[in-house]
Amino acid sequence: MREILALIRVLLKKVVACFQPRNAMTLRDVMQSTQNDPNWDRRRQDEEREQQRLRQELEALKERIQYSPASVPDFEILEGVRKQFNLTLSSDFLEEAPWLMEALSFTRMAISPDRIHEAWGKFQDEMERFSGFVLDEFQILEGIAEWYFHHKDDATRIESEMIARALAVYEQLLLLVRGREAESDFEGLLSGIGLTVYFSYCGLGNFERAKFYFHLLESEFKNGRLSEEDYLKVLNFYGQILVRERGSSLTSTEEDRRDPCFSSSLI
Repeated sequence: MREILALIRVLLKKVVACFQPRNAMTLRDVMQSTQNDPNWDRRRQDEEREQQRLRQELEALKERIQYSPASVPDFEILEGVRKQFNLTLSSDFLEEAPWLMEALSFTRMAISPDRIHEAWGKFQDEMERFSGFVLDEFQILEGIAEWYFHHKDDATRIESEMIARALAVYEQLLLLVRGREAESDFEGLLSGIGLTVYFSYCGLGNFERAKFYFHLLESEFKNGRLSEEDYLKVLNFYGQILVRERGSSLTSTEEDRRDPCFSSSLI
C-alpha cells in the first residue's frame, strides 16, 4: 500500500502540471492588452465588485457554519465550494477554505466499497436545490477529490475512507468526461486522473473496479494519450491482479500482459 500511495502522489503532481494554461500570456502581453482595451477599467471594477461579493457571501456562510452547523444544508456548502473556486481560480482553492470540506456531510459519510463509483453522483442527486457540477467545472471536482486525498493522513481521518471519498469524486468527474477524452479541453484527464484512480483501487483491493480502469487506460495508450512508461506500470499491476485471482490459469494474451520488468510484491 505504501508503494502505491507514493506512486499516486507523483501522479497527482503530473496531473496538476498537465492542466496549467497551455498558452499562458507573459506579463508584457497582459500589460499591452490592457492598455489597448478602452473597457479595461470598467471590467476591472466589475471584477473587484464580484470578488468582494464572493468574499462577503463566503464569510457569512462561514459564520453560520461556526455558530449553527446543523442549520446549513449540503447544497449551500457546495455552492460555497463553487464560490471559493470562482474567487481564487487556483487548483488548491480548498486549502484556503478547509472549513467548507469539514462541514460537508460527505466528509463523514461511510461509503461501501462496491458503491464508490456512484457515491458522489447519488450524493449530488439527493439535493433538490443543487444541480450538480458540470463538465466545465471539472477543476472543482478535481479540487474536492484532491482535498480528500491530501488529507487522508490527518489525525482525525481514516486513510481508506478518505481515499474512497476521493475516488467517488474522481469517478463522477471521469463519468462526465467519458466519450470526450480526445477533445482538446479535456484531453489528458482520463490518462492522468485515471492512473490515480486505477492505482488507488489496487491499493484498496477493489480489483474489479481496477480492471475496469485498466481497459480505459489501455484505450488511452492505444490512442496516444498515455505514455509507454505509465502504461507499463498499469500493465504490471494488471498482471498481478490476474495472478491473485486466477493463479496459473491465464490465457496467452493475459500472460503477454504480465510485465516481468517489475516486482510482483506491490499489491
